[in-house]
Amino acid sequence: AAFQRALTLNPGLYVSLLELARLHSERQDWPAARDYFQRYAAVLQTYSLPHTPQALLTGIRIENQFANRELAQAYALILETLYQDSPEYQQCPNIETFNC
Repeated sequence: AAFQRALTLNPGLYVSLLELARLHSERQDWPAARDYFQRYAAVLQTYSLPHTPQALLTGIRIENQFANRELAQAYALILETLYQDSPEYQQCPNIETFNC
């Protein structure tokens, strides 16, 4: 509820968008998770901000639910290239198949 209130005040608050995407993915509400994640990604692109390892892992999991292999692969490549030492990367034993 706090994240949604924050978005009411500031729709571009990317931290809240990511947390809502993550929370909805944990509840397996994939359409809502994807909506919040796409909004999060758009804000990052607008301001040229980098993805965090947590965001990339969330994106991989969401896009796998929609069989969007191309986007899951793009997120997995960024995670593998930039964040190999991260706990999120370690959670992806099958990163080459984009299955985290």
